[in-house]
Amino acid sequence: VAQLMAVRSDDVQPAPLRPLGVGRSFLDATRVAGSNTAIWTDIYLANRDALMVAIDDLTDRLAVIRKALVEADAGVLKEWNESARADRETLLRLDS
Repeated sequence: VAQLMAVRSDDVQPAPLRPLGVGRSFLDATRVAGSNTAIWTDIYLANRDALMVAIDDLTDRLAVIRKALVEADAGVLKEWNESARADRETLLRLDS
């Protein structure tokens, strides 16, 4: 949610999410942002060690992609996308 708002121009008046192309999947994926803050604060703190590991892992993965973009390394970007495609297909098979 914060990322979506950050990419919006400051001079744009707040508008309903639908015109931005935000659909049901966005609302589902951002459910926690609309939930009780006090409860989720406790959940975050209770799971802080695992969350920090996950955040560090995500940061490292994004750094690899950022570097590939800076260096215009098409090979790394293709490999990253193909890996994501394979992971998605695996997850879809597990769900059926």
